[in-house]
Amino acid sequence: MYLQLSAVLRSRISSGEWQVGQRIPTVQDLSKAYGVAGMTSRQALGILEEEGLIERFRAKGTFVLRRPERNLWCAVKTDFSRLLNLRPGVEIEVLGDRRDVGLPYDLCGYNGDEAAYRHVQRLHRHGETPYLVTDVYLSSAIAGQIDVSELTTKTAVRMVYDMDGVELSDAKQVVFVDRADFAISQALGVHLDDPIMRVDRVVSTPDKKALMICVLHYRADGACVEMSVL
Repeated sequence: MYLQLSAVLRSRISSGEWQVGQRIPTVQDLSKAYGVAGMTSRQALGILEEEGLIERFRAKGTFVLRRPERNLWCAVKTDFSRLLNLRPGVEIEVLGDRRDVGLPYDLCGYNGDEAAYRHVQRLHRHGETPYLVTDVYLSSAIAGQIDVSELTTKTAVRMVYDMDGVELSDAKQVVFVDRADFAISQALGVHLDDPIMRVDRVVSTPDKKALMICVLHYRADGACVEMSVL
């Protein structure tokens, strides 16, 4: 509960609702406003204090020190050609590689035409900062054609695009605002229930067979969607 409350309070600072230098509500006021115990409010404020966003003074109150930093360096691409290239300075770590895995849920309105897929989970870092977790589901038609070295050197779309004898006709993706579950929060170094950007992506053949289905989880403080509207 205190992690959820800290996320709410952080968003009030990030949005500018609580300005730098402004005194924010007391523990008692927060507990009443959000229907939580005083200890929950204190723990939530403690997290923000550790992050350097607020400062608490005895008998004076709690004040906003700064807004959360947002470095929107990672533009999520919307055109196929730009999905092929790995970003400069990015390193990829393979977190897991399993066979015979089912899709967790409908992705882009697609619930899978196979009983099982090869599931590769990867963590992308820019410098020392983890910014993206990808869950890649590969059709049995191509699962065995992926070389291990490609898992850390290529984008998922590039791995499929480079295959001999494979013809692609469609790549669809949907962008969502989501919340970090426990596993994603641990991998990305964010708090549980922090906002993240989720992208579901399906790459298909001319006969509408999905060769690759991806779920991408981006840190919301580093990613934005970039598209041309003209």
